[in-house]
Amino acid sequence: MTEKLKGDNRMLQDKPDFKLEINAKNLNYIVDVNGSAVIREFDPNNQVVAEFPINHWMHPEKTNFGLVVFPNYGEGYLREASISVTLIIKDNNDEAINYRLPILIFEADSLNSGEELTKSIDSGDYRLAADNQVKKEKGQIYINDIDQEALDRHDGAFKLIRDITIPNRLPLWEFFSCDELPDYEALSKEAYRAEVDSLFVEYKKIQDALAANDLASIKPMYAQRSKEMEQAFYYEQPTWSEETFTEMQADIDDSEWTLRIRKPEDLGITFEHNRKLASLTLGGFGGSNAIGFKNSNGAYSSYPLTFCRKDGQWLLMR
Repeated sequence: MTEKLKGDNRMLQDKPDFKLEINAKNLNYIVDVNGSAVIREFDPNNQVVAEFPINHWMHPEKTNFGLVVFPNYGEGYLREASISVTLIIKDNNDEAINYRLPILIFEADSLNSGEELTKSIDSGDYRLAADNQVKKEKGQIYINDIDQEALDRHDGAFKLIRDITIPNRLPLWEFFSCDELPDYEALSKEAYRAEVDSLFVEYKKIQDALAANDLASIKPMYAQRSKEMEQAFYYEQPTWSEETFTEMQADIDDSEWTLRIRKPEDLGITFEHNRKLASLTLGGFGGSNAIGFKNSNGAYSSYPLTFCRKDGQWLLMR
């Protein structure tokens, strides 16, 4: 193997690529990284086997991985309901390097025996060794126990949290230092609608720019997000924002697509568990992106927009 795998796992200080592999069936669940959702699935009929890049959510020292699982409404957990969440560590410089850590594995059929989590990797020190082997011995990675105090069995739902210390070269993302947002579920109807109205001011800037074919007016809004995404995925040129606006311009120029005009009353807030980030979405929590174009076939080309608030000002983060 290459020299960068020796010593203090220097690959982590070079160009690591972190991903989550999700393999789930017969289950409702949310998987998050540092309190930001990687996937929300509320239809147990959807079987998912997929990898999700997570560099843009990782902390440079310690990262929190969360899993919430829900029984099927009125039925309990379906037979063979399960999910595995595997942390994958790759090297952006060497595609042959691929480490796998099965950090959270839940099997509903084992609930009665109390063994629903036993296939998850043990806590302790780990080292990234040669030949893609993860060895349980002194190294840079420390995997904590699954947080049993955060596990909530009320109405059959589980919340599982696991911290992993994994020092890496990624910067501290801006959202970690943003203001704490309100507990939106606890707000009065009036206070909640005021929050929607406040965030909609930013969405309307984007909607108006799309309607007027004036993307130049909103490019400054995207500066922080573009910078961080380019850092997260090692872009050598500032191309993230260029790709974003190229896609937007294509939707504007295509006569088959029509911009959907939204009003605050059409939207609700989808908030992240970290109380740092929020989006406006259609149809309530976890709904479709608020801004987008539709064609005559009903297809929807939309733009994910996630904001934080800092010193009272909304900032586009993701």
